[in-house]
Amino acid sequence: MKRTDTEFVGGPLDGKVLPVLVSLFHNVPKVYRVPVPATADDPGYTLVYRRAKEYEAKGRRWRWRYEYDPGTTAGSTIGSSDATADGAAGGAARGLASGTADGSGGSDSSPAGGGSGQPEAPGSESDRP
Repeated sequence: MKRTDTEFVGGPLDGKVLPVLVSLFHNVPKVYRVPVPATADDPGYTLVYRRAKEYEAKGRRWRWRYEYDPGTTAGSTIGSSDATADGAAGGAARGLASGTADGSGGSDSSPAGGGSGQPEAPGSESDRP
């Protein structure tokens, strides 16, 4: 797996540059979570960093960096899921909640000719020459 050195801004990792795994298209993940183990006094929690672009002085080139997101870490614990905080609302936001792309909600088990899947009455359009 390929890694890239990525800068962290804000929070406890401020100013640190860490190697982060990149995707097939050489992008770092949108959210980077750092679990902090529990101590005798404090319960364990997770630090959350969000991806942001950092532009060079002339503005033509850019690279990814992570910025600290303090609002997300307050209530999160090491074992919890932040699916709602990440904007993962499921298929409903994309119109796929009903199971079809058009949102009709029906299954696509109709015959090849289309229609409602019920036999047609005699004398209907399909029987005419």
